[in-house]
Amino acid sequence: MKNLLVVLMLLGSLNVLGQEPTLEMEEVDQSRGLFFDQCLGVWEGKMYIHGGGKLRDSVDIRFTCAPTDTLGRYVWRMDYLSEQRPMVKDYRLVVKDAERGLYIMDEGNGVELMEFVVGNKMYSNFKMGPTILTSSMERLGESLVFEVTSGTERADGQDLISFTVDYVQRVILMPIKE
Repeated sequence: MKNLLVVLMLLGSLNVLGQEPTLEMEEVDQSRGLFFDQCLGVWEGKMYIHGGGKLRDSVDIRFTCAPTDTLGRYVWRMDYLSEQRPMVKDYRLVVKDAERGLYIMDEGNGVELMEFVVGNKMYSNFKMGPTILTSSMERLGESLVFEVTSGTERADGQDLISFTVDYVQRVILMPIKE
């Protein structure tokens, strides 16, 4: 297994046919500023929640991104518009090192998650108890795609540790025209 990983890493770093390696990602429109500047506004969509490979639930979402009075801090708010279990995740996104694409998601209760931006996409990986979570927010055309996956470590007794993907939450957010 180690040999396969080494081969994959080497292949990924090779300069194929004399071409410069590229990230096949949609580039951020620099005329519109940083990735977060392109997220400014109010967005809505329906989040679909899958578990065990099946659709388990859905909920309407409203996402708000707005600058705060403090330079380098953004409102990063997700309203879950459920009649049975409404919820608000009202965070602050903090620019830590824009040049390196490093940001902090401040949950306001002492919890700070590292976020990484590459091109038009923000990534975060974290562990809460036995659960491993991965979240991403991506600007695609006129929409934002927000996705969270969760799972656990699979003990397989080898050097390679794999993780399940038990749940996927995904929403395509469209801007609200005011």
